[in-house]
Amino acid sequence: MTIHRLLFTLAVGASVCFMGCGHGGSSFDSGPDQVVSATCAVNNGGCSVTPMVLCEMSGMGEVVCPACPSGYAGDGRVCTSTSELDECDLGTHNCSPDATCTDTVAAYTCTCLASYGGNGVACEHGCSADVGASVRYRLDSLHIPTFAQAADGSVVGHDVDNRGDTCGVPDFGGSVDNSLIGLATDLLAVDLVDPIDLQAGIDEGLELFLSVGIGTNCVVLQLENGVGDALAVGRFLGVVDGHGNFRSRRPSVEMTLPYNTGTETLHLTLAFTNVVITGTVAADSLTDVVISGALDRTTLEAAVMQLLATRGGDVTFDDIRALLETRYDVQIDGQCAALSVGLTATATRYTP
Repeated sequence: MTIHRLLFTLAVGASVCFMGCGHGGSSFDSGPDQVVSATCAVNNGGCSVTPMVLCEMSGMGEVVCPACPSGYAGDGRVCTSTSELDECDLGTHNCSPDATCTDTVAAYTCTCLASYGGNGVACEHGCSADVGASVRYRLDSLHIPTFAQAADGSVVGHDVDNRGDTCGVPDFGGSVDNSLIGLATDLLAVDLVDPIDLQAGIDEGLELFLSVGIGTNCVVLQLENGVGDALAVGRFLGVVDGHGNFRSRRPSVEMTLPYNTGTETLHLTLAFTNVVITGTVAADSLTDVVISGALDRTTLEAAVMQLLATRGGDVTFDDIRALLETRYDVQIDGQCAALSVGLTATATRYTP
């Protein structure tokens, strides 16, 4: 069973509190008070969730908790770490992207973020019915951050893969993933006479809007082009506090984004997973916007070839292939198959 199917099973079986329950996120801690359920579909059958011990059913229809994974001791229901490693820091935990991980002597705990409900491994939120009419904001800027900004502590992305360093690519401070920074720098050096400047292409083709709807503790976002057509399938649902700080996420999304080559505007179709958008919304502006996600390798390479085709053959995909290989930093099914992306933006309320 893949981790995605496993998390789906847990999410379906969990007793989830949606926003409006009157409290913050809930947590799950694998401990002795965990009650064994009659089936594996509910709370993993009482088997440990942090770390994950996948529940099984015996031929007699009884729950069976297999042995704890390597590095842990216990009966499968309660697993205690036998080392002093910090799973949260190493990124070897299985907390939801919408949860915080806290290291403990025994193992670790996963706590859903405020206004999310769940057991920490699977976290859900609901949007209230009072979401108002959407307000359109036009992006004034959409920037690929720089190494210098990352070094001085500026926000340059999010923790895209919920893990530590992978595929030989180190994270930035705070476990932030953004391999796009390195790739954009690498591409500038491929052709010094006619550089492949990703930032310039974004600037020239920038015609993006965010429609924002606000409800009680709830935000609904939609990425649109200049005529109001959605560029991503599905809306981004999230939470917002009393100061306008919002956080929204979609597990996966396909976007069609404009990119200007200097001679024409391409419309690049890109597939992302774990897309997170954060920022601050006010009546007339969006500030401190950060958009991040894991960019699928296949669609990225197709977009690169589409871009190179406009250059007349001076640079081929073979000239780029090695650069891409060193920058893939997100694992999918054990393979380095995606590139972490982080972009910063500001926007102003749009008046036609």
